[in-house]
Amino acid sequence: MSDEDAEYVRRMRVDDYLLRLRTAVIKDKPSNLSVFVENYARQKIQEQTAGDEDEDAVDQPDAKRSAAKYVRTRRKAIVQQVQTNLDGKEIEVIEKSEESKAKIAEITKTNFLFSKLDQSQRDVIVGAMFEVRRKKGDIIIKQGDEGDNFYVMDKGEVDVLIAFEKGKEPTKVGHMSDGQGFGELALMHNQPRAATILATTDCVLWAIDRNTYRQVMMSTVMKKRAKYQDLISKVPFLDTLTKYERHSLCDALQPMEFPKETNVVIQGEIGSRFFIIEEGEVAIWRAVGGDPPKEVGHLHPPQFFGEVALLSSAKKRTATVKTIGACKFLTLEHQAFTRLLGPLESILKRNMEHYEEMMKK
Repeated sequence: MSDEDAEYVRRMRVDDYLLRLRTAVIKDKPSNLSVFVENYARQKIQEQTAGDEDEDAVDQPDAKRSAAKYVRTRRKAIVQQVQTNLDGKEIEVIEKSEESKAKIAEITKTNFLFSKLDQSQRDVIVGAMFEVRRKKGDIIIKQGDEGDNFYVMDKGEVDVLIAFEKGKEPTKVGHMSDGQGFGELALMHNQPRAATILATTDCVLWAIDRNTYRQVMMSTVMKKRAKYQDLISKVPFLDTLTKYERHSLCDALQPMEFPKETNVVIQGEIGSRFFIIEEGEVAIWRAVGGDPPKEVGHLHPPQFFGEVALLSSAKKRTATVKTIGACKFLTLEHQAFTRLLGPLESILKRNMEHYEEMMKK
């Protein structure tokens, strides 16, 4: 190993990482090592993303100054109430007009950072955003500076400027006004701002800082994972999954909603999706021979259906499942399940009773 390689291994603490990975492998004894390692790495990335931002302040000369400015700005706003996150930390809810709430909600609904949030989670983000006022001619964010906030414009107009070469005058590349947002990458990375935003009129903006965003998002991830794990634990043929396999499966579950009196699956059609009922009630209809279909039962949370689809994406549905009222489901496709955990047969064989039961279907 060259001196350069050895220095890299030391600096990145490769030996420590591999030792922790080896310990986790021995503890869980996964049947699919590649999937286990992938899931292990994914979990470590999530833990690192959720890490306390206080550590970043060591490498940020302006961190204390930015925090003080943030606190002063927040104190000017009227605090309506306080929300408590899963980890017990409090998030202030800043009072806003209905018009402002609507603008923030609309931009967060379409922005990629918030698009996967459900309404209750989006409400937390909207509630936590604090007011920022800037005068005409003020620079709201400056290219090259470290980013800390994401902004939604309530009132006013701004120009987007980029200096394509160091030392050159910036070029106007865009213009934004009410209801538009900018600076979202600051919520994800400690990267320099990619552009300068210049106020061309007096502006009123709403902002959320990286700490609050990550606190909300991590709480959301933890809440969803805890809820999904609880549901998965009630599926008999998945009770042999390891901790990392359950984490991986939780991350792969997709929520789906159906209105009342809607067919979710239809008898005789090819099915590739498995369903766990999260909210609502469904009726099971089955046709035997040439007779008309008859209602043969009801299912409620946390019951499930369509599990045969995880064995094969080419098998036909054996019954029609119809919603009684509006329903919410957690779903998983055959292809996604197989990619994450391998063939279901290998998991079922960990418990031969489940294996024999599923094979009969």
